[in-house]
Amino acid sequence: MADVNSEPMPVPQESSLDETAPLVNTKQRNEQAALKKISLIVYVLVMMFSLSSWISVNGMWVEVPLFVDVLPEKWNLPSYLVVIIQIANIGPLLYVFSKAVAPDRVQPWPVIYLIIIIGGISCILLSLFWHNISNVGGEPHSMALFVLTGFLALVDCTSSVVYLPYMAQFKTVYMTAFYIGEGLSGLLPGLVGLLQGTGSESSCINQTTIVNSTAEVTIRPPIAGYKEPRFSVGAFFLFLFSVICISGIAFAILHHVLYCWKEHIKLCDSKVEVLKDGDNADTDECRESSMDTLNEKCNNENTAVSRKSSVLPSDTHFMEQHNLSCLQYVFVLALTAWVNVLQNGILPSTQSYSCLPYGSLAYTLTVRLSTLANPLLCFLAFFLPTRSIRIVAFLTLVSTVLASYQLALAVMSPEPPLKGQISGVTLVILTAIVLTGCLSYVKVINASILSEHGGAKALLWCGIVTQIGSFVGAIITFIVINVLHLLQSEPGC
Repeated sequence: MADVNSEPMPVPQESSLDETAPLVNTKQRNEQAALKKISLIVYVLVMMFSLSSWISVNGMWVEVPLFVDVLPEKWNLPSYLVVIIQIANIGPLLYVFSKAVAPDRVQPWPVIYLIIIIGGISCILLSLFWHNISNVGGEPHSMALFVLTGFLALVDCTSSVVYLPYMAQFKTVYMTAFYIGEGLSGLLPGLVGLLQGTGSESSCINQTTIVNSTAEVTIRPPIAGYKEPRFSVGAFFLFLFSVICISGIAFAILHHVLYCWKEHIKLCDSKVEVLKDGDNADTDECRESSMDTLNEKCNNENTAVSRKSSVLPSDTHFMEQHNLSCLQYVFVLALTAWVNVLQNGILPSTQSYSCLPYGSLAYTLTVRLSTLANPLLCFLAFFLPTRSIRIVAFLTLVSTVLASYQLALAVMSPEPPLKGQISGVTLVILTAIVLTGCLSYVKVINASILSEHGGAKALLWCGIVTQIGSFVGAIITFIVINVLHLLQSEPGC
């Protein structure tokens, strides 16, 4: 039995542990103090503001199953829309270039107003003119839809590089609200689309008419007929307009009401009252920002905070053991590019060919449930994070297999296997939803890995390969579908 009078544990080990405990406790106290100071009103306003980030494009995509029934492009329509959305990425490039050339003159808040106004007007015009047809090169095309979709994509793509810099002036606790609202911009259109319904399967309507009692008849080719959904496409775009208006009102309150200014980051310059000792939660909120209102660095406070939150020796050892090699960086970037080739280029362009042979219901449910799966899996990545490249590679492989199945169905259109059977409909819907979920999860995890191990420069390359992959996928499928005509749609009436 141990001697009760034996000497205690060595003092150096105890002291080394005791030195780290105050650092951890201080950080926890700061986080708890920051949470207690959240304004519920500002939190909700930030959520409503970020709703306008991607709701227009997400909402437009929800209506594509109804578009292909009546517009002249038919099953080719998604490939046109995908290319238009990719071209719209010129918007954020122009904004970044303008900001670099004239940083003092280009401010986020006027651009945000412009984004909301253009998005709202485009939704109203789409509710009125989405079905208008124009002749281009002797062929009928949905030019009104194409042009207005271009404006929607332009403002939504630009919001990605404008909204976050504006949010930099708010305390970091409000970034969670921002991302919740951004996720809802995908969930809301999908849910409303499910309520809207699918209408019904197309049917051929006989146009033969009897002119008089002598049985003289006029024979005309049959036309396709469709039952209207619970509410029209125009009403759906008016719903999007109302959400954008709510978002605009929320932004105006955030930007102009003094109550919301209290939730801005405290400035650490001579014009602002010096923070008192112990006000650590607010001190932690002092950080360098791109906003012109935060034009002074928090030199003294940041130095103190950095000393308190410096990496412990054990954490340093952990990072040294888990740094990515150059080959691993390239591998993660390659996976990111491939995932975006599939999710933003190939799959949405070919989904009409893989799903519509099984019926309008299959296509509608695939598109709208996939719209729901995307933000839900992004949320899941926050609760079930992983930094294992092996897991990411495995999920990418699973996604590739599922995508190959979807592409095989598109190639075999209009007579894929299990056509006309419940098992075929169920299989095509489930594989598409699981595929969307895997791709969304992999994208978030890849970005997290690059952010933790490479910082801003790695995220820059992540954004570059994302756009390259999306654009390459969109162009390839556009050529395959509209130039080479390698995919076949079901013959009409």
